[in-house]
Amino acid sequence: MKLVIGSYATPPRPLQTRSEFELMSAGVLALGGVDGLEVPYLGAGSPWQDATHLRMGGGRHVLTTVPSMMSGIERDPAFGLASDDDDARAAAVQLIADARAFVADVNAGAGATFGTVLLHSAPGRGRSTPEAFARSLDEIAAWDWAGASLAVEHCDALVPSHAPDKGFLGLDQELALAAARGIGVSLNWGRSAIETRSADGPAEHIAAAVEAGVLTGLVFSGCAPVEGPYGAAWADRHLPVRDWGSGPLSDAGEAGLLTRREVERCVGLALGAADLQYLGVKVKAPPATAPEDWLEVIRGNFRVLAETLAAQAV
Repeated sequence: MKLVIGSYATPPRPLQTRSEFELMSAGVLALGGVDGLEVPYLGAGSPWQDATHLRMGGGRHVLTTVPSMMSGIERDPAFGLASDDDDARAAAVQLIADARAFVADVNAGAGATFGTVLLHSAPGRGRSTPEAFARSLDEIAAWDWAGASLAVEHCDALVPSHAPDKGFLGLDQELALAAARGIGVSLNWGRSAIETRSADGPAEHIAAAVEAGVLTGLVFSGCAPVEGPYGAAWADRHLPVRDWGSGPLSDAGEAGLLTRREVERCVGLALGAADLQYLGVKVKAPPATAPEDWLEVIRGNFRVLAETLAAQAV
């Protein structure tokens, strides 16, 4: 099982220099115990899509397509793999085809490889259907993924009780679609908490995915029930583990729901999965934090995960 870091989400502002990118890629991979990164697929022009550079850094990575999927939704609210609009769905499938070419390029060389590619049931908010998502998954699963496996990453679903952050398909729908096709499911702690408005929600989602036999990944990323330094209540802003350290860097996330105890509970549940491939951390540094502090935020939160895993492995 691999331990990965979603460091692309850590900077509180867009990367401005090559050295900042190096810090969030090579610098993170140099941390002891880190096996790979959760790499964003942003398309041509992004430093994250430099296949030569990525191969040189080594590691077994996870590719998430949610940033480009959300960008597509901004341009066209119907855009997505689960869209009820045929043209918009086809455009989203083409985006994944472009991502597949990138994965094949990286995996064809020596060095780093992609082990997992994350797919999403966008666009949500009443425009996603299980039937459309099934068609997309069938098309995509038929392609040669150069050794990488596919997984559906669950984001907060559309529920009647409150306005969603993303509002994609429900977990039960995604579990059924994935299980029927031999595709894994990955969970993000914060997104499950946002959907359920509870710290118990992620544990319930993990247990359901384990029971369905499809849990392949779990990433720890927090949220807060109140407005604070990271923004609005219940926003998907990747708050750190609440008690990862002491001082201003950790105090900014003190309203977050993700605690060491929740990491321990959810790691324990996830380890019951028959085919768990990775655990990870994806946390954002506090607003206005300088680059020299970003790595400390990552290091402190990763330590919580690594220590938890080591204690439960005894």
